[in-house]
Amino acid sequence: MKLIFSELLWALRNLFSKRKHKLLLLGLVLLAAVISVAELGVAKAFTTIALAEDKIDKKTLILLVIAFFIFFALTRIGQYGQRIYRLRVFEKYLKVPSAKVTRAKENSSWNLALELSNLLGSFTQLIVISTLFMFFNLLFVGLSLLIFLIVLTVLGNLFKKQLEYQRKFVLLAGKKEHESSAITVKTRIQLGELGGLISGFGMMILMAGLLSLSYFGDMSSEDTIILFLGLRMQSGNLTEISKSLMRFARARAQSE
Repeated sequence: MKLIFSELLWALRNLFSKRKHKLLLLGLVLLAAVISVAELGVAKAFTTIALAEDKIDKKTLILLVIAFFIFFALTRIGQYGQRIYRLRVFEKYLKVPSAKVTRAKENSSWNLALELSNLLGSFTQLIVISTLFMFFNLLFVGLSLLIFLIVLTVLGNLFKKQLEYQRKFVLLAGKKEHESSAITVKTRIQLGELGGLISGFGMMILMAGLLSLSYFGDMSSEDTIILFLGLRMQSGNLTEISKSLMRFARARAQSE
């Protein structure tokens, strides 16, 4: 796991020359995390409306539904705007390679920047949503942290192995001994999917814990639904982290 964060820090330092450019990227990452929290708020609003529709009058229900769809649309628009503006930041502030740098090296810098942004965003969302879990049940938070640490440790080992594979492929290419595309692509995808599978098993354990807390009355039905949706988001984050790490490893090896 330490290797993951050291490589991300290396990429942040070397891809963006000025401190303000680094801060701008981190600001976009934070915005993505805020949007993810807002999406969880959308889920909570939907759950509240669905569970309380028999207890509120029709006029109020219509207003709540309209507000819900406006809020949902804003999160979608915000996510789209953040991702598009991120590309403009890369285009404007990413270090311009010298004339001696090949097009392949330039492409690897762009790929590194994209995966750096994806990984920082996913890790930030993981932390923010886990922090929100504290407002629901501390026991569940403790179990979540334990599972996340185990999964991230496994992903760190897979990342290390993928980085070794990719450096080997680059070394062979330098000797004009190219490995077949089937092997290079298969290796990256297999490890990425393996990481996603392991993350899925971790989420199964957390869902079992969540159901247990709900069954024994330690959590309300509404909170259980919200945490379930939050877990689904966390599962997606971990799966995206796994796949993005493998793409980052390829770009990292090609940039050396």
